[in-house]
Amino acid sequence: MDRRAAYTREELEEIFDAENQQANLRYARPPHCSIGVESAELAHALAKRVLEERDEAIQRVAQLEAALQRSMGQAEKAMHERDEAAIEVVRGEHERDELEAELLLAHNLLADASYKNEALLRRVRQLEKWREVASQVLDSREVEPPPPPPASESDAALGLTRTKEALVAAVKEAAKLPPDERKRKFKQLKLKWHPDKHEVLKEMAEEVFKLISACIEEHGGDSEEKPEQKTDA
Repeated sequence: MDRRAAYTREELEEIFDAENQQANLRYARPPHCSIGVESAELAHALAKRVLEERDEAIQRVAQLEAALQRSMGQAEKAMHERDEAAIEVVRGEHERDELEAELLLAHNLLADASYKNEALLRRVRQLEKWREVASQVLDSREVEPPPPPPASESDAALGLTRTKEALVAAVKEAAKLPPDERKRKFKQLKLKWHPDKHEVLKEMAEEVFKLISACIEEHGGDSEEKPEQKTDA
């Protein structure tokens, strides 16, 4: 850029006026000569041109400064958005870790609950078996209710053995009844313990049904004739 662009408009006008005066003094001619007038017009035109160029340069500088400000603003905005994105990534990773921890806890709780539920289901099945057995024995013998349900599997096995003994006793008692009554009791016992009526306790029902059938056969079967009582010689 021309060094004259650093001057103000008033300073340039003063400089060019001084130069014009010096040129007029150096190249003074008689009044009829027009060389001095032409030099002054040329100097004024040159000064005007310099001022216009200076104004254009100032305008370009202002435009560049405005563009620079816009670029800096966009850069700051981009940096701010980048920082916010980084924060969101960290927050998302933290939330993901929390969700994974909650999911692991839920799996552990579910596994623990499944184990406890399985133990409860086994206990319920034991109690259901005991209730069925106790109900059948109570209905067949019409005596005092059976003892309370077992507290463990070993007690349940012992209770089942006692129940079988009670069923055998029930068959023996029924065998002492008149033929019609005896036949009805035998049929009632076999129907109650038929495996087809006990889908859940089918294996147990089959075992009890075989036991009842064997006991009935030992006491004369389902015939209406009352078996002879064995007497000791």
